[in-house]
Amino acid sequence: LISVQTNDDNYDEGDTIVISGEISTIIGDTQVTLQLFKEGNMIEIAQIKVSQDGNYSYAIIAEGNLWKNQGEYTVKVTYGESNMAETIFSFTLKKADFKNFFKRVG
Repeated sequence: LISVQTNDDNYDEGDTIVISGEISTIIGDTQVTLQLFKEGNMIEIAQIKVSQDGNYSYAIIAEGNLWKNQGEYTVKVTYGESNMAETIFSFTLKKADFKNFFKRVG
């Protein structure tokens, strides 16, 4: 079996999202496959090594071209043939700083 969790339930643009979990039965050098989805669209994929004690972790910085939509994101992890787990977190875009857009040039 595989478990997955994030270090928080809510993230803002620019935050570091730490995804971690545990494998109950290690299968040789098999890696965890992580996929991150927003409304069915995959925005991140990674292969993660599992430590000897069965733990794994991966960090993602919530910024860039694929982080344009706020709302719920789904993390799916798979290990081996049929071990799968998922978790959900919320993401919020930073509000634009309009004061800087309208500064007068003196």
